[in-house]
Amino acid sequence: MNMSLSLRSVGITGVGVVSPVGTGAEAFARSLWEGLGASGPLTLFPDAGTAMVSEVKDFRLEEHIETVKAYIDRASALALAACAMARRDAGWKPGPEQEAEGGLALGTSWGCMTSMGIYAEKYVQAGPRLVPPLVFTHAYANAPNSLASIEYSLRGFNACFSGGHACGLQAVSYGADQIRLGRCRFLLAGGADALSPFVLQGYRHQGRLADASRPFDASSTGFLLGEGAAVLALEPATTAAPGVRAVLAGSGLARSHDPSEACLEAMRCALAEAGIGPSELGLIFASANGERAQDQAEADALNRLLSLKGPPTRPPVYALKALMGETMGAGGPLSLAAAVLILTHGRLPASAPGFLARWLASEPPGPASRPFPRSILINSLSADGVACSVVIANPQSAA
Repeated sequence: MNMSLSLRSVGITGVGVVSPVGTGAEAFARSLWEGLGASGPLTLFPDAGTAMVSEVKDFRLEEHIETVKAYIDRASALALAACAMARRDAGWKPGPEQEAEGGLALGTSWGCMTSMGIYAEKYVQAGPRLVPPLVFTHAYANAPNSLASIEYSLRGFNACFSGGHACGLQAVSYGADQIRLGRCRFLLAGGADALSPFVLQGYRHQGRLADASRPFDASSTGFLLGEGAAVLALEPATTAAPGVRAVLAGSGLARSHDPSEACLEAMRCALAEAGIGPSELGLIFASANGERAQDQAEADALNRLLSLKGPPTRPPVYALKALMGETMGAGGPLSLAAAVLILTHGRLPASAPGFLARWLASEPPGPASRPFPRSILINSLSADGVACSVVIANPQSAA
């Protein structure tokens, strides 16, 4: 491997997860090891369509933060909780003089659509003078960023990425660049999205939803809609060396009218930045969510990336969304969090039905027959042709 723990290398020192299969890194990891999925009837709000979804159950923001909120959108609440856990996991306790060096980069496909819906409904019913002003301030896509920066005194770099399901992993990639460029000394990066009536109705109108999550399955008719948040704590790898869980070694971003080309280019860019070749990958987390065209495009790109490798050396390809559906802007960061936990615990996830990719040119051997991965590739794709890929590595292998 051609990676070094220089000042510009980015270390992942903390993980915060709010997901349908577990809140907190340890609960999330247990579901990975056991291959436990989560889906069921929608309970968060009334829906005439009796949708099957993947909800975050029994979530209470007050269990994660000390301040009391008079009102908060669910998307913001999920983001705040994930930020709190990542910050705590990293052991951050910055003083007032360090607050200006703390940054934030969050992605969200839809932002605070529940609050936007309340605002729009009141506006139509009663006019602008009677719209609740508090709800209006919580209706923006960057409201989670604003609340998190205030809650955790992050007074430095702050960016919100909105649009498409790849935005969360884009936020992590961009946040890592801020560390490399010396613009932040520590930074929280990830993504969050919540179930809401508008989001559910929008995807239903497009005909993209299904009642079960079956990535890389030719019989799938769409994706199971989910929600969640995942945030990673990023720091320069050298200054945080003892607490580094993984090194964010490379990332790539591409867009094309051909989603397979975009995916392939993003993966190649991430590998080039990491200084490794496809043969050095030990594991791949796919973006596949059950939408046949997009899953096929990613499978084609993976086959081309790994075309020079025979079946004995192909890395396993996992589709995390088989467990929790399409969590939109949180999907890429959740896969990244899973990859970090794999490197941290030294344990591969279970091969639950649909979890292991079926559309590769040849089926890879089971995890038990392979050496434990030193580097992992994570993909995140959007229906608009955007693809983002990230490579992480074990800190010891990157030295």
